[in-house]
Amino acid sequence: MPFDVILISDVSIDEFLKVDDAVVLCDLNDRDCKICFDYAQKIPVSEFKASLGGNSANVAAGLAKLGLNVSVYSEIGDDSNGERFGRELKERGVDTSLLVKNHGETDTHCIVIYKGERTIFSYHRPKNYRLQKWEKPKWVYYSSLPKTFEAFQQELIDYLKINTDILKAFNPGLYHLKAGFKAYKPFLELTDLLFVNKEEALKILEESGQTVRPDTHIKELHQQLQSLGPQMTVVTDAANGASAGNKSNFVEAAAFEMSKPLVDKTGAGDAFASGFLGALIHGKDVTTALNWGLKNASACIREIGPMNGLLDQRSIAG
Repeated sequence: MPFDVILISDVSIDEFLKVDDAVVLCDLNDRDCKICFDYAQKIPVSEFKASLGGNSANVAAGLAKLGLNVSVYSEIGDDSNGERFGRELKERGVDTSLLVKNHGETDTHCIVIYKGERTIFSYHRPKNYRLQKWEKPKWVYYSSLPKTFEAFQQELIDYLKINTDILKAFNPGLYHLKAGFKAYKPFLELTDLLFVNKEEALKILEESGQTVRPDTHIKELHQQLQSLGPQMTVVTDAANGASAGNKSNFVEAAAFEMSKPLVDKTGAGDAFASGFLGALIHGKDVTTALNWGLKNASACIREIGPMNGLLDQRSIAG
């Protein structure tokens, strides 16, 4: 049975340190903020947890919980964390046959949680991603890879140009954005469904040479992004909700409110993506897909870790 989605990105074991003793310092506009700790001191940790992480794993776990047949291609280490990663991902209903174990350690990310917001110390060790001999899926979901992503990206592009019936979802990762627009532009041009937050959307447009005004309406941002290749664009904007559009349709929705308190924002974007893409694969319209994404993201941030609050199909549709 072909996979509904094959998801490609770096993965990790995420270690969460919840702290209560810190200070956040922001600029006058409350946009550029820094978290501060006492220098050369021991900082108390009020709660510690470790779980699976990485864009592909997070989105795959969400899609599997929605009843879809998904697999993750990633490079992990041959250490105990690699064993744990494969075992626990399989327990969450995700196929692990495409995980490749290489000599060395599985990536570990340290995440500091303070007042519900997360600060991620992200390490991506060098890896050797290569196109795998997989059965042709309905979708490929491409996201965060190490610095040396361009050779594999070109292999993936060549494969997708031959297999034009495979739908392509793209969520640019840290090193895509650090490398700059020209580095990921070839994949963007093939993209059927682009997931970015508003800050990433603005960065992409500015680097592509488009004019972005402070008062540019979100609908115009979508149109500008679509001019770069994507057939459908989805832009999340934290507490302001999210929007989606293609050449003939534009939809906005407010963030989904829950009575449970916010605990940890880690994985909110991935939870949104799994809800949105899962709805589309289940044949839902864009408005429903936005609502599924926002509801899944809201549930995710009520728990520590990117997978613990994810909703099943019955809960997300209710």
